[in-house]
Amino acid sequence: MFIDRSILINITVSAYDHGCMNNGAIGGYHGDHGYDGTFQSILSSSHIHVLENGSLTITVTQKSDAGYYMCETSNDVGEPLRYSVRLAVHSAPQIQTSTQVVHVRKSEEARFSCSASGDPPLNIVWSREGFPLSLYPENRYLTRESEGRGVKISEVVIKSVQRKDSDTFTCSASNPFGEDKTTVKLIVQEPPDPPQDLKALEITSNSISLSWNPGHPGNNPIISYIISYRPDSEKWLEERSKKVVVSNVDTSATIAGLKPVTTYHIHVTARNAIGQSLPSSDLTLTTKAEAPRSPPRHVKAIPLDSSSIPHSWQ
Repeated sequence: MFIDRSILINITVSAYDHGCMNNGAIGGYHGDHGYDGTFQSILSSSHIHVLENGSLTITVTQKSDAGYYMCETSNDVGEPLRYSVRLAVHSAPQIQTSTQVVHVRKSEEARFSCSASGDPPLNIVWSREGFPLSLYPENRYLTRESEGRGVKISEVVIKSVQRKDSDTFTCSASNPFGEDKTTVKLIVQEPPDPPQDLKALEITSNSISLSWNPGHPGNNPIISYIISYRPDSEKWLEERSKKVVVSNVDTSATIAGLKPVTTYHIHVTARNAIGQSLPSSDLTLTTKAEAPRSPPRHVKAIPLDSSSIPHSWQ
């Protein structure tokens, strides 16, 4: 009999008898410490109830209900009749830990566990995508087991986790009487991947408008994008390069205040709470020439002969 279920103990007596409740009693010895022949009368309650037909009902069985139960019936003729049965209560596995979400930074060690109780032999198996961890080629999936106070604990250790380890792991506890499961969602966090497909939308004499596509966020929300740029005459010194910072919701921006007819090198990085990505591929662009800001001044025309008139202006 399994724990947490209702049972009915029904003992049939001779037709010459009048049932266990007629001048008799139903008694029991509870526990798994051995039968010494001593019984106590059972009083009906919400947990255990003696029916009029001599049957005994136990609602929501517990480990403490295990033991020997005896039906005794008698009439005015002869000795009382007695019949005893042994009730064994088996416990199916019960996972003690609920569903978990574990966040670990890339290259760090991940640890997660589940604990279960139940009758032996109790077996705990970890799986990923339906396959036991023991079948995965990576030797980084280590499992350790320990026991104490009727609980078995199984722990998974993954050294130097990588993005590919992000997944849902299932802990299954089983014995001959049932099975129970829980899951652990492992999320490996890292800086974002570099933005992709950086391109120019518009180029003027003093500005460049850009757009890009986000890379993988590293399992952590992107906070901002940083546009770094330098003129071709300078070297990349990240701490000295000029920057434009835009919010995480923007995937386009305009760099203003540039010089006309000047070549610039531009790249974009992304940042989350873990760190900053590597730069995107460089984009090399040249600003356009600037139109005159005012008309020429002091225009002069002095004829030299009948066919030529030189001009000058400021």
